[in-house]
Amino acid sequence: MSATTTGADAVAALLEHGGIEVVFGIPGKYNLPLYDAVRRRGSLRTFSVRHEQGAAFMADGYARATGRPAALVLLPGCGVTNALTALGEAYWDSSPVLVIATQVPTRYIRAGHGLLHELPGQLEVLDTVSKYSVRITEPEGLPAAFSAAIRELTAGRPRPVQVEIPLDIQLEKVVLDGSIAPAGADTPAALRGEIESAAALLHRAERPLIYAGGGVVSGNAGAELVALAELLQAPVVTTGMGAGAIPADHPLWCGVAWEAAADIRPLVEASDAFLAVGTRFNEGMTYGWRMPLPQTSIR
Repeated sequence: MSATTTGADAVAALLEHGGIEVVFGIPGKYNLPLYDAVRRRGSLRTFSVRHEQGAAFMADGYARATGRPAALVLLPGCGVTNALTALGEAYWDSSPVLVIATQVPTRYIRAGHGLLHELPGQLEVLDTVSKYSVRITEPEGLPAAFSAAIRELTAGRPRPVQVEIPLDIQLEKVVLDGSIAPAGADTPAALRGEIESAAALLHRAERPLIYAGGGVVSGNAGAELVALAELLQAPVVTTGMGAGAIPADHPLWCGVAWEAAADIRPLVEASDAFLAVGTRFNEGMTYGWRMPLPQTSIR
C-alpha cells in the first residue's frame, strides 16, 4: 500500500525502516517539522543538547558503543560548522553516523539573501567528512536517498553520510510506498581460498604475531580474535582503536602499538608471520609507516 504524507513524516518512517533508533540534535527553525514527525513516530528516541558538537560526539559514541548507527539532526550554517570536529573524528575512526543536515528553503539555497543560518556551500562543507552526500530537491527523492545513505553507512568502511533536507521539502506532500524494505548493507564474504592460504601460513609459523585494529571491535569479533590467538599462542598488539578487542588482563595481550606508549618494533621483527586484522595501518600506530613487517604478512 502507498500513503500520502509529509516529507518530514516520510523521513521519520525511513529512519525507522533503516534500523535507526536514536536521534541526537537541537530543535530549531529549520528542523521543527522533522522533530514533530519523529515524536509522532514514537519508536525513535531523541536526545536534545545545547551545542551541536556535543550531539555529534554523542552520535559517534553511540555508534561505537553499540555498533549501530545513530542519526544526527543539524540546523543549517552554525549547526553544521559546530558539528564538524566530531564528524571529522567519526570519519577518520570509521564510525557510522547518519547526518540529516536541514537547510534553508530550496529556492534560497546559494541565493545569498542573508537568511538566518544560511551557509554557502553547506553540502560541500559536510562532504569533507562524509563518505556519501546527497541533497533532496524533490520530496519524491526521499526514499531512494535515504536507502542509499543507510546502505553507505555500513557498506565497506563505515563512515558518516549526509542527507541535506531543505525546510520546504519537510513540509511538502510525498507518496511513501508502505512496502519499503529495511535498508542494510550486505556483509562481504571472505574468499575461501584466501582464508585457507592464510591459515596454512599461520599454521607453519613458529612465532606468529597478531595486530588488531578497530575493525575487530566494530565487527564484534573479539571472541574470535582471542580464540585464534590462543590457538596459535600468538601475542596480540592492538591499535588505539583496537583497544578492548582482547581483554587487557589476557596473558597474550602485549599493549597498544602507539609509538608514545612503547616501541613494538623488536616484537614485530622477531615474528615470522604477522596477521593484521581490522586496521588501516595509520601513521601513529606504525611509526610513520616504518614498522618492519616480516616476509609473511597477512592483512
